[in-house]
Amino acid sequence: MNGSAASVAIPVSLAELRASIAEVAISGQVGEPVNVRLHWDVADNSIELPDAILAAATLADAALQLTGTRWTVRRASQGRLLNVLGVDDRGRTTLLSASYSVLDRVSLTVFGNHGVARIEQAQLADKLPFEIEGRPIWEQSLRLATNAATSSTPS
Repeated sequence: MNGSAASVAIPVSLAELRASIAEVAISGQVGEPVNVRLHWDVADNSIELPDAILAAATLADAALQLTGTRWTVRRASQGRLLNVLGVDDRGRTTLLSASYSVLDRVSLTVFGNHGVARIEQAQLADKLPFEIEGRPIWEQSLRLATNAATSSTPS
């Protein structure tokens, strides 16, 4: 992952993506990460969108180390798109989206106070749901927010 866009042609695992994102944060390559934007194309009906959002949040957390996060969740397009905004107690933000598509792939951008790093349309080798290491402190609040949004009538 570097300051320019990188397309990943070979399938990568979620663990590899998470390690790359964490390396960007630790290295100071983009300064201090302040925002992560991630979009997940989910192979049609392979998993539920809330599971993809939870996995996406773990990737964002690799850069941001979220604490005290407030989540806003919106569902659209007859339930085929889920958008989530997370704002933590230090002002860091993440904008996550998941929608049904033909392939499983992820595009993400890490914005820091001194630069940007991004991966575009990385094809995923993993199938979801997957086990989340360490159970992040924000997991329960995100699950509650996505469950509330997905159990209501889509907008």
